[in-house]
Amino acid sequence: MNRRSCLAAAFALGVALAAGSAQILGAPGEPAAAAENTYYVDREHASADDGNPGTASLPWATIQKAADTVNPGDTVYVVDGIYDERVMITRDGTPGAKIVFQAVPRRSVQVLHGFNISADAIRLEGFDITHDVGGWLGGGIWMSGHDVEIVDNYIHDAPGAGVLTSWAGDGGWKDVLVADNTIYGCNKGISAVSGDGWLVEGNEIERLIRPPSGGYDADYMRFFGINHVIRYNYLHGTLPSEVGTSHVDCFQTYSVNGNQAHNIVIEHNQCLDFVHQAFMMEGDGSSHSDITIRYNVVEGFSAWGVCTHNVQDLRITNNTWIGRGSGDSGTAHGVGLRDGSSGVIKSNIFAYIRAPYWHDETSTYTSGYNLTFDCRDEPGPASPTDLLDTDPLFVAPGDIPGPDGQLWTTDDGLRPGWGSPAADGGEGGTFIGAYAYVPDLELRGHGADSMIHLDWTVNVTLPVTATWQIDWYTTTLAAPFTATDPLSTTRAYTLTGLANYQFYTVTLRAMVGSSHYLSDTVRAMPTDLATYQPLVMRHE
Repeated sequence: MNRRSCLAAAFALGVALAAGSAQILGAPGEPAAAAENTYYVDREHASADDGNPGTASLPWATIQKAADTVNPGDTVYVVDGIYDERVMITRDGTPGAKIVFQAVPRRSVQVLHGFNISADAIRLEGFDITHDVGGWLGGGIWMSGHDVEIVDNYIHDAPGAGVLTSWAGDGGWKDVLVADNTIYGCNKGISAVSGDGWLVEGNEIERLIRPPSGGYDADYMRFFGINHVIRYNYLHGTLPSEVGTSHVDCFQTYSVNGNQAHNIVIEHNQCLDFVHQAFMMEGDGSSHSDITIRYNVVEGFSAWGVCTHNVQDLRITNNTWIGRGSGDSGTAHGVGLRDGSSGVIKSNIFAYIRAPYWHDETSTYTSGYNLTFDCRDEPGPASPTDLLDTDPLFVAPGDIPGPDGQLWTTDDGLRPGWGSPAADGGEGGTFIGAYAYVPDLELRGHGADSMIHLDWTVNVTLPVTATWQIDWYTTTLAAPFTATDPLSTTRAYTLTGLANYQFYTVTLRAMVGSSHYLSDTVRAMPTDLATYQPLVMRHE
């Protein structure tokens, strides 16, 4: 048996052991779905033929044969190879029994002319997709359907968009997931998020191009519809020489042809490199409202961070906006509300731009706690709580957890460091900008009967030779007691035999040999009270 046959047989065995031959039952009152089937496509298999039954040992030769055969709940494994076809998927799955097309190994299956998904409840996963046909339909994936999942594909070198949607009569498609894809060298990234209830997260869109036919904007992402979340996407790498006169926006929406956008959350995204507007939004008064833009980092834009026309109820909070140039040479503007727009602009960092934020006589905003640095003009008008012309003290890049705890690798060097006025200068002492200040080492302690329970979090990578040392003392002790290398794998330790109702100062150090690498200190009081009361005071 050759390598391909072994691979396919292994997949068949795994699916058989997991699924058996059971049928999928529908919800009460619904008919039972057909039995799930597993099919194989392997064009380089010695026996590959579309007349086969599509088994591991007798696979089909084309993905199109699978697309023409599948039913709800079926899974199609496509084995590595080059497939010279544009796959037209027209057979529906159901929300509880999607039809799955999966490349094995992941991103090893090259589809030279992309996919058309004109069906509901489809999952497309792990493919290497391109498209060499010009024009608007030259996208890697053309999608028109509900409950579609496009996950972990490499979509590249397409004259259209990486993911392109056909807008339905009701405004678009519902319950779509576009996640963890890499889109490279396309005219647009995702065009467009539309309909109801999309989740677009974890995608990398790199190096947009001007299409060979010319004339099109080159935008990373467009959005319309309602109830979408767009988060943790990395948009970067576009070169002026490759987009020419094309206009480049990170995110764009508009009301032309009756388009609308309501209840949209755009958060934790990074958009770097050659960009005109980061957010370009044009409404007609009622078409666009309730749009939240938060925790995003935008660097290198040349026109506007946010440019709005007649968009209502914007919330622009905790973003970091970095323009081009410095001081009088800065050409970009931060946030501009015009033509009847309204919103909130709070806790943003604006650096190296002209006017940090501004509204015309027809628009309104509530602002405050924004930090500006090396900007040509003051906000118009500014808030008395703003920190104007204040250095945010950015620190070196690295791996940091975002405000919701998800680890985010940033190479932009735009994280405020300890001691930055952005660390606690926001409303109620909260942080300003896209990143909260995260110390390298965080020690916590709370008292119990004659003991203090400690635990700690490390937000950097320690040397493999590092050990832990804990020192603790009270004001009556001349020298500290020391515990060395305590339970370093669990990052927790309990100090015992202590006196109740007396504060102890506890210092945790990461040691490399005899040198201190990191340290943090807390004060905590042991107590024998029956009710748990974590009494902690941080010693700065």
